[in-house]
Amino acid sequence: MRVLYLILLLGCWLFYVLYRDTLSLLTFAAVVIFPLISLIMLLITAFSAKLGVVCENRSGVCEKGSVIRFRVWVKNPSFLPAQSVTLNFSVKNSFGGGEKRLSAVIALPAFGSGGASAAVMSEHCGNIIFTPEYAVFHDLFRLFKIKRRLGKPVGICVLPRLSPTDEISENQAECLSDGAEFSVSVSGDDPSEIFDIREYRDGDPQNRILHKLSARYENLLVRELSQPADKRLYLFADSFFSGNTEEQLAECDRMLCALCSVSAAFLEDGTSFALHFSEGNSRLVTDEDSWFSALSELYSEIGKPRTDSFAELLSEIPADCPLCAVTASEDGERISQIASVLAERTGDCLLILTSRSAAESIEIPENTEIIVISEEVHEK
Repeated sequence: MRVLYLILLLGCWLFYVLYRDTLSLLTFAAVVIFPLISLIMLLITAFSAKLGVVCENRSGVCEKGSVIRFRVWVKNPSFLPAQSVTLNFSVKNSFGGGEKRLSAVIALPAFGSGGASAAVMSEHCGNIIFTPEYAVFHDLFRLFKIKRRLGKPVGICVLPRLSPTDEISENQAECLSDGAEFSVSVSGDDPSEIFDIREYRDGDPQNRILHKLSARYENLLVRELSQPADKRLYLFADSFFSGNTEEQLAECDRMLCALCSVSAAFLEDGTSFALHFSEGNSRLVTDEDSWFSALSELYSEIGKPRTDSFAELLSEIPADCPLCAVTASEDGERISQIASVLAERTGDCLLILTSRSAAESIEIPENTEIIVISEEVHEK
């Protein structure tokens, strides 16, 4: 368009030089003035416009395989319309994979608004980051353009589909949780044991009220929970993934499916645990809120380069504490290394695998039980 305009401008100038009459002067003036007016209109519209981006999945989380919808919006508070605004944005999984770049062209009416929506299929778990890059405002003749930043990135946490965990019996869950020794002098937050019963005070959680006992004594009574003194159930996720990017994402999906499935089973049974995902970094999980908080931190750890071994990651967990380890590796050598580390522990261990063939190819330690949890069970 600019080349055509330059040709037109040169032609009008030659027309004016050759004839030097009123018509040639007005023609040359129009060719010069109209683009300037268009530029002024563009400046007013572009710098008065308000831009932003929102995720239409209000909860901030979604299940793998669902559609995530993002919307980029532009509001034009000026009295001048914008005939062409190009919106540029990108979508990427924080765990890895290629970055998808998208764009859309919209028109903004005067005192109006417009926008564009992007629907992304969450093929893998992870934090899906939607990054609005910039909006390009064009003038009426498309001779000038102005770039504006769209706003801050927004993200949504993609969770795995849970698989049935019937294999985890109540006896196994009780065996792991009963290993904890509770303090006799300090209350805590472990729902598996009651430390004391007292009258209700302002600020006490509603789920700790003992309704039947309160009705009997005609006074609100609540339970104080116990504080584990030495031993606690630890849940560890093996975040070492092998292969190319797609294989790593698939392996990560299997690990998170198994991790979330077994976590849901423990919480449903009232078993609290500590999620251990890096050396010196554990988070207590007692309910759904604390689980999502710990899982969010685990998501931020996944994908970081690691050099420490499985044994080093477990070095700070006392050997007599019950441990549930989750791995999605199908490498028999690595699983055997994990099993050998568990064999050195004195506490009860539960090893969660995502491959039945891998479970059949390793030697099971005496203190360890192996359970296979796979997304395939859910899909069938």
